[in-house]
Amino acid sequence: MKKIQIIDLPSYTDSNNTSSSKEVINSLKTNYCSKISIFDDKSVFIRLKAERKDANTIPLFVVGIIENKEDITIIKVSGDFSLLENKLSTQSFSSISEVFAFILFSLINNDSDFLSLMEKEAEKIEEKILEGTDINFFPLLTKRKRIVSKFEAFYLDTLTILDELEEIDEKTSRSLKQKLSRLEVYANRISQIISEIRSEGESLQLDKENKTMEFLTVVTTIFLPLTLLTGWYGMNWKGMKELEWKWGYLVFILFAFLIVVLESVFFIKKGFFKRKTHKFNDK
Repeated sequence: MKKIQIIDLPSYTDSNNTSSSKEVINSLKTNYCSKISIFDDKSVFIRLKAERKDANTIPLFVVGIIENKEDITIIKVSGDFSLLENKLSTQSFSSISEVFAFILFSLINNDSDFLSLMEKEAEKIEEKILEGTDINFFPLLTKRKRIVSKFEAFYLDTLTILDELEEIDEKTSRSLKQKLSRLEVYANRISQIISEIRSEGESLQLDKENKTMEFLTVVTTIFLPLTLLTGWYGMNWKGMKELEWKWGYLVFILFAFLIVVLESVFFIKKGFFKRKTHKFNDK
């Protein structure tokens, strides 16, 4: 069994000056994804970066794991490591593979519940969209899609690391890969659902805009002949006998009303005033 030491990044930086340790420090300070590196001295380094859930926030969890001939060092970078630290102190490990598997199991333990919550929230947004509730769904869906995409990327990265770690026992490796694969598929499905909901929302929003433009077009078309009549008789030429006719004003009103009725009947027969419904495929 190898000795396990847990330190923070500043402490590791102060006590290590080798070329491999400098590469480790630079890797942990940058915004890289999870990865594995094997150095010339046969030491193995794993950078584990994960988006972890905590109430309504998604705090970043970053930790480095280094295996040398004598010991295994865990470097705390960001995120709450207290619970994991207490668990690690009661366990014995013979390789970095076992440490990585232990931390990974702890991180993904409740991921299925969290992804299920993301799916339910997306469905609630979809219901509001289909009900016609006036909500700004773009930022709501975009935020959830980004979160799910980060989890999906994490699963793919860790699956790649597992492929590199051949020392891990077959049972543990198979269990981890199966769970990560299921979570990755689930996250991908939720991401697709969110994209479909966004497309539905965009379609409904576009339909509302088209209905508004259609209404304005119909109103403009109805009043266009009336505008022509008012402009025509507003010239007040002396040769216009209708202006001196006793019933001219009444006839003008009835004629204008008749034009509006005839145009309204025409638009009704053409289906301009029918309510359009959207049908979406069940997911």
